[in-house]
Amino acid sequence: MELIGIEIGEDTMPDGSPLKNVVEYSTADVLCGRGGGTNHHTGNNHWRALVAANKRLYISLPKKQKVLVAKSIVHAIRSQTPRGRFLQKENDSNKWNDIGDQKATEKTS
Repeated sequence: MELIGIEIGEDTMPDGSPLKNVVEYSTADVLCGRGGGTNHHTGNNHWRALVAANKRLYISLPKKQKVLVAKSIVHAIRSQTPRGRFLQKENDSNKWNDIGDQKATEKTS
């Protein structure tokens, strides 16, 4: 299994998908933000289903191991075909940028 690590500042995913100044997001992407647009997006629904499927395990673990569950969910999103990104909209440009693995893991925890 190929591990995918995305840091803030990287320009592309391993498959060439852009991580900055994204104009069109895909159904595999998780959109960060509040409101109906992000709540009903297909990628967010898939991400929430993964979180729900791991909830019992997550609750039973000590804090240091909980982060491993969150990282595995982020990895699952990033490894799917097409690859998923965790995108946040920039207010000034109306474009999307990936938040990186650390923030994606925090969002998932």
